[in-house]
Amino acid sequence: LIGANSRDTTVSPRRPSPPTDRLLPPVRPRTPRPASRVPLPSFLLPIMSSGGPPKAASADERDACIPDTVKNFVFDLHDACRRSQSAVEARNLYVVEYRSLCEKYFSNCAWPSSSGISSECNADPIFLALYGELTTRHYHGTCRTTVADRIDSWSTYRHLFDTLLNLANDPGADTMGGLYVPAEWAFAAVNEFVYQFQAFCQFRTNVVGRKEHEMKVLRENRDAWAVETVMFYLHGLVRIAGLDGEEDAPAATQGHRVFGTYAAVGLSRLECLLGDYTSCLAALKPLRHVMHSIIHPPPLPLENSTGGPPVTPKTAFADPLHGIVPARATVAYHAGVSYLLLRRYRDAARIMSPMAAFLLRGLKNGTLRRLVGSEQLPKLNERMVTLLAILTHICPGCTPCVAEEVRTQIRDRHGETLAKIDAGDEGYEDLFAHACPKFVCPAVPNYDRAPGGAAGASQDASKSAYNLQVRQFISEVTNHGPLRKLRSYLRLYTSIRADKMAAFNDLSVSNLAELLCGYKLKMFQLERKDDADTISPPTLDVVSALEGSVRSALDVTYFVDKDMIHVEEDSKKMRFDEYFLKQIGACNEVLEDIQTIPITI
Repeated sequence: LIGANSRDTTVSPRRPSPPTDRLLPPVRPRTPRPASRVPLPSFLLPIMSSGGPPKAASADERDACIPDTVKNFVFDLHDACRRSQSAVEARNLYVVEYRSLCEKYFSNCAWPSSSGISSECNADPIFLALYGELTTRHYHGTCRTTVADRIDSWSTYRHLFDTLLNLANDPGADTMGGLYVPAEWAFAAVNEFVYQFQAFCQFRTNVVGRKEHEMKVLRENRDAWAVETVMFYLHGLVRIAGLDGEEDAPAATQGHRVFGTYAAVGLSRLECLLGDYTSCLAALKPLRHVMHSIIHPPPLPLENSTGGPPVTPKTAFADPLHGIVPARATVAYHAGVSYLLLRRYRDAARIMSPMAAFLLRGLKNGTLRRLVGSEQLPKLNERMVTLLAILTHICPGCTPCVAEEVRTQIRDRHGETLAKIDAGDEGYEDLFAHACPKFVCPAVPNYDRAPGGAAGASQDASKSAYNLQVRQFISEVTNHGPLRKLRSYLRLYTSIRADKMAAFNDLSVSNLAELLCGYKLKMFQLERKDDADTISPPTLDVVSALEGSVRSALDVTYFVDKDMIHVEEDSKKMRFDEYFLKQIGACNEVLEDIQTIPITI
């Protein structure tokens, strides 16, 4: 049997040729996709194509002729995750070899089914559950999916998470005694899980134009991708990883810890998509010790054979998000959106600006484009820069919290739009609609309602959650127009009579007094403590994302004494570091240009 002999824990040998009379253990049955056919893999084209266009291949046809390289990959991946639990080998197989095989054989088709490769992993149910998630995610990313595929994906993820939860609650049932999952794999699985929930909510709430067979599948699977079940799995993964502080949490393997860590990231994203911003920040409580690495990102990852920085047990324990740039960017973006819509403007700027500057540098020199999951980084960076443009405009006190290179991007990309807003035109809605998440409504619609009159209501319901959040934000920032005008006049004076200031703003003195009080009251907000934002590493007693003290976000201080308004402008802190870093970057660009000039002797 495969795996009967002892194996080296550092480098796994290639799979030996199995004997023809080998007895295989029983394979866990899996329901195939009904009538789901995809284009033939490249290794089947010479065998099954006869000069005409490529035919569609069923699961049995794909499993009939699997290349040895694919079989060896599955065998070695199972060995690295379950037997040797080698971090270097498992990560290299997932990050490098898996991507290479996808490009070579499965660029536009599905991987072999779990039953087709079960002999390569000794029918290990835990590994087969992980392999099912891997192939399902690849299929949804490369092929056109149907409603049946979405339901089948829901079953795949439920099977994976049920397997992980059962393994944690009954570790004695696992005869192999451990599980190692690369951090990139765990984050991609949880991130795809939340993304497919979001996509399915948008799919099922927009029933206009759906075919009858699609409506039949939706009626028969009303519980598919239910929000309460999705939350149950994410909270369960956080619990078994021991991240929520419960004393009765089961002893977690490395696989459970990484899944629990990124389940907290996925739960934060899910709460933000549902519009519960307080719960979004509360979900980050298990990650409060790594918020320091998000506010102060480490240096850009060095290029190596696996496309990222080496992960050692020490760095993985100190920062479970180490090297997983998409995970840190996801946390920064959704936490920033939550802070913005909770009117905690400085906290929003502090958490998004460092990550936006980090992404700008990494995307500019190409370092981040080689990492796994970097496809969404440019879009996230663009969204964060747009949100920071809104923040610095409605709350100028946030400007010192924004890096110089990010402010340059704001001026280049959104300078004209912000100037139009100052002139009285509309522009906030377009900016926010471009930068905000695609909010969803988790409610299951009534599929039995007759078409015709209910069609319009269903069409509006598919975008109701998104439009609601945009309207709420616009109603808030609309009130900042008179406040920006008032601030511009306050910065011109150290003292001014109230009636003169009222004339400048086309208000009565009584209305001006209300505006002055309202401006000061609106700018009082919760802010995280300073010791959470220091350069030194955080201690164990670090504040969570929700905690903070009430402070003013105004960059100008004023008070009224009888009929006089006295203004005290806050002293500006000189930031020499940004100036020198900018000049060093300019010198490096000049040096690179000089090095490209050919020298003739």
